[in-house]
Amino acid sequence: MIFDSVTRTLAVNACRLVEESSTTSIASAFADINTKMTAKRLQTLLRDITGLLKAEVLGYSSTNYHPQGASAALLIGQGESALVHLDKSHLAAHTYFEKDDLSSWGSFRCELELSTCGELPVGELLGRLSGELEFDLFFLDFKVRGITRDNVGRMKQAVFPADFGECRLCLEGYSLISSEDSGSGGHAVLLADDLDQRKRSEWHRLLAG
Repeated sequence: MIFDSVTRTLAVNACRLVEESSTTSIASAFADINTKMTAKRLQTLLRDITGLLKAEVLGYSSTNYHPQGASAALLIGQGESALVHLDKSHLAAHTYFEKDDLSSWGSFRCELELSTCGELPVGELLGRLSGELEFDLFFLDFKVRGITRDNVGRMKQAVFPADFGECRLCLEGYSLISSEDSGSGGHAVLLADDLDQRKRSEWHRLLAG
């Protein structure tokens, strides 16, 4: 039996900018997003992701905040395997609305955090999340913790798989604009290809700041 006591954590921050205009206010744009990204909707999203992980829901909690925002969290379990030891994991999502008082822009952010002893299907997970809303940008943060032993008992440091770089590039319609990798973690930023010039310029201003 291969001993594998490893936790893999993926944090995704999916962001969207909205702009005040003569026909649409930030408040109305936020209200529209808030009706789509409710606690119930987040819970459905997390259950779908649990299916991607081939896990089961052991328990959950969710809430809607006033006047805007929602959170949902699931405790998930994964079955025993002859090759690896799997323990309980958790999956959570939260939404945030922010208005920039110095400009005409506001931002919506959906934060998703997954900790699991199993594999991380990054591309499928991002694809499922992007289906909820037309997000402009994804921040991805990865971390691996723990130890593992090979089939002859030698201890090894837990690292991301060699194809990690390919996994984060498999979201259609988005391009990698920055990344940083180490053996035990990494960070990447994906920007939508079809943003108009004003929104693209605003994102570059924010990212440069």
